[in-house]
Amino acid sequence: MFAEDLAPFFSTDGFAVTASARNALGQLVTFGAIFDGATEPHLAGIVSDPSPRVMCRSADVAAAAWASGITVDGTAYTVANIAHDGTGITTLTLREA
Repeated sequence: MFAEDLAPFFSTDGFAVTASARNALGQLVTFGAIFDGATEPHLAGIVSDPSPRVMCRSADVAAAAWASGITVDGTAYTVANIAHDGTGITTLTLREA
């Protein structure tokens, strides 16, 4: 993981939106996240997954697990996939709750 402070990249003053999820202690934590809404599937979903995604600092979603809940910009989702990139950023693939 990088030693870089990733917080400025997830500031809601820029591209990020407000998201919230429960941490390992069950407490609701609010943080900035970069949201990509659902897209049209390419070649009937064979080429890409059209599901919405959210990129977050890994520390903010350390307790995220498959089917756990997350709210992004006021919409409730469940986590369908978790992808850590090794740099301190995690991308969550989402399904509407």
